[in-house]
Amino acid sequence: MDLRIRTLGELRVFRGEKELARISEQPTRAALLVYLAVERAASRDMVQRVLWGHLPQDRARHALNQALYLLRRDLGDDWIVSEGERLRVSDRVLVDAVSFQAAVEQARIDEAVKTYRGEFLGGWHLRGTPEFEQWVDRVRLRFSRLHREARRARLDDLGEQERLEEALTVAREWVRLDPLEDEAHHRLIELLGWAGKREEALERYDAYRRLLRPEALQPLDETVELVERIRAGVTGPDGGRESPVLPGRAEPPRRRFVWRYAAVALLAVPTGLLLRGARSDGPSPPTADPNRVLVFPLENRTGDPALEYTGSLAADWIAQGLASVEFLNAVPARELLPGAASSRDGEPDLEVSSPARRAAVETGSGTLVTGAYYRAGDGLEFHLRILEAPRWEVVETVGPVRTSSPDPVEAVEVLRQRVLVFLARARDESLDGVFDASEVPPSYPAYLAFLEGFGKFIRGDDRGAAVDLLSAHEISPEFTSPLVIAGFALIRGWGDYRAADSVARIVAASRAKLPRYDRLRLDLLQATLRGDHARAYRAVKEAAAIVPGGTAHFASAYKALDLNRPLEALEILSSWDHTRPSAVGWAPFWDVTTQSHHLLSEHREELRWAREGRRMNPDRMEMAWFEIRALAAAGRVTETLEVAGESVSHRWTPLVNPGWILVRAAEELRAHGFEEGALEVLDRFHLWLDCLSPAERATRDLRFLRGQAQYLEGRYGEAREVFEELHAEAPADPDPIRFLGTIAAASGDPQEAESWSALLLEMGSEYLFGRHTLGRAAIAARLGDREAALTLLQASLSQGMVFGTLLHADPDLSALRGYAPYRAFMHPKG
Repeated sequence: MDLRIRTLGELRVFRGEKELARISEQPTRAALLVYLAVERAASRDMVQRVLWGHLPQDRARHALNQALYLLRRDLGDDWIVSEGERLRVSDRVLVDAVSFQAAVEQARIDEAVKTYRGEFLGGWHLRGTPEFEQWVDRVRLRFSRLHREARRARLDDLGEQERLEEALTVAREWVRLDPLEDEAHHRLIELLGWAGKREEALERYDAYRRLLRPEALQPLDETVELVERIRAGVTGPDGGRESPVLPGRAEPPRRRFVWRYAAVALLAVPTGLLLRGARSDGPSPPTADPNRVLVFPLENRTGDPALEYTGSLAADWIAQGLASVEFLNAVPARELLPGAASSRDGEPDLEVSSPARRAAVETGSGTLVTGAYYRAGDGLEFHLRILEAPRWEVVETVGPVRTSSPDPVEAVEVLRQRVLVFLARARDESLDGVFDASEVPPSYPAYLAFLEGFGKFIRGDDRGAAVDLLSAHEISPEFTSPLVIAGFALIRGWGDYRAADSVARIVAASRAKLPRYDRLRLDLLQATLRGDHARAYRAVKEAAAIVPGGTAHFASAYKALDLNRPLEALEILSSWDHTRPSAVGWAPFWDVTTQSHHLLSEHREELRWAREGRRMNPDRMEMAWFEIRALAAAGRVTETLEVAGESVSHRWTPLVNPGWILVRAAEELRAHGFEEGALEVLDRFHLWLDCLSPAERATRDLRFLRGQAQYLEGRYGEAREVFEELHAEAPADPDPIRFLGTIAAASGDPQEAESWSALLLEMGSEYLFGRHTLGRAAIAARLGDREAALTLLQASLSQGMVFGTLLHADPDLSALRGYAPYRAFMHPKG
């Protein structure tokens, strides 16, 4: 007989038709049942951490066994399957939340709407278990978003079918289930106005305002504008609206996302910036794998700061040796802590430090190699210990291994061979041929240049990073790790794709010798150079499986956003503590977070994150842009101009300056229907431009921005002059050609527009990443050929163009916003 668990709105458990009220009255057992039923499978260690993380391990294991025994007594044995250390619920356990999610994902929207009865475990808590409560918060947030998507889709469908009364029922139920959801109130008021129920619409608005008052919140500006139109009698069947719902499909109301629940740039970014900041409310750490080995940077016990990075070099090289054998999965040391582990006070010993244990747990490593190095005459002396989970008992010691000089290279090869030999013997594996194929470690100067370049790369100094990283390879030509990161730095800092491609080819020539993780890093670089986002996404996903919680995990947030999966990007980043000192300046976190909320139409939440990032980084131009983007989407022109004015004093970056921000803000305002605000912002842009020196105004970037501003203002003659001049200077640049084509289309000259489009078609695609094809899509949209425009847009994305806020605000694609296939294509996929 099936076991049915109701979790949406309340917690109730049924065996067949009989309710088992006793289960829901036993909080800990009920929590265990719900956790397993929703997750469907979990390791015993993971369950213990979530429900009994405050207890010692032996007591937590006893508590879990006791709870399972009592649940089996009450529910029978057919609901749970024990597979060693793994617990799995059977297919006879049915959960409404799981069914709801499946219905949304499979577009069974009517079924999904009927299944959702309220928030996940509404009003139900398990006190004293912060890990479980945080898990509930994350799940609750996920289902709340799915519910919003389902309601929105159902209302859109009913609107297209003109089934107004059913739509009103769906909207009223939405408001009842989620009374603080802005979009629900907006859609209901809109429907009531369209149905001619003016008084009820105004009463609903007044009730909405009263509901928000205790939260110190106000209705959204667009809802206020909607109500003013209803009061003026201009909303309804005679108000010129074709449908009350269809505009919501094109762009949902800019909703307030009340934060009621707890909450990369590249694979080359070291996890020292990331993993150490993992929040306690993030996903549970993976199960420890005894064949996954973490070599933690050795501690510097010499007292000489000049030798600080010796521990990282030793850890990196040992890990690379381990990665050369099939039966081990070595976690690259530099993916965790770029630089040596901090030394500790007190007597020198080799007791494993808590950061090492924590890193091993976070990466799911069942074997940990740690140690220290000391002065020994004119040289160094190394000591290692090998420990194994779960108690982290020492199973082998390695050392002492001494060098005759401070250069560690002569010792690290001995260290890695001894570690390899022990692990192979312990696992009854052969090492035939491994040592014969071993490479020479990089020289210490090369490794120092590598770490220096790595640090610059993290801080955003891509040009300096490229110089240092290429220098590291030049010092030690067999040291290829710096080259891949140099490739990314060449792209970001110089826009030099050809040089990056050359670097990738050098590394690819020795691909067979690379550890698996470095091969995936190379795959990411090559995919980036080809604009193949799907391949790049596969590479970071596979790398994330090697180092759970490592850099690839966070790089996948960027790739998810590139593939129009903003919700997935937010879930990936939810496990990162952005408040850590080493993390507050990491602009990619704020970029992906705010862009994702933007594309999900969660602009108030976007603004909250943007302001937090700017508060932590008040002098960063990028942070000002993230806040301006959110303000522009909400139509808050005055504040947009204030922040833009403050940003003038910030240091410009190669990609962002005040003029760029103002033009992009104008596009955002126009995309969200604030035409007058867009023109006001463009006026400010021209004032800013006039304050610059003639030499600054003459740069190509600023002339291009001036042409874009004139284009947005409809000053096509002046804009044409700018873009003709830019095209003459750089005939292979597709962007001026695009604007010359769209200007011709907007000016009523389709023949000229088509000739510019044909010129874009003739361009080669290398390193253009779909820009030329996007230009053709823009021209087709301006000419009114929506089908061709969408086909070309899709082609541009396959060539390397990415989803994101710039594409969403593209002024030429605005003509497609009422086109259903375009809306479906642009709608977030996850």
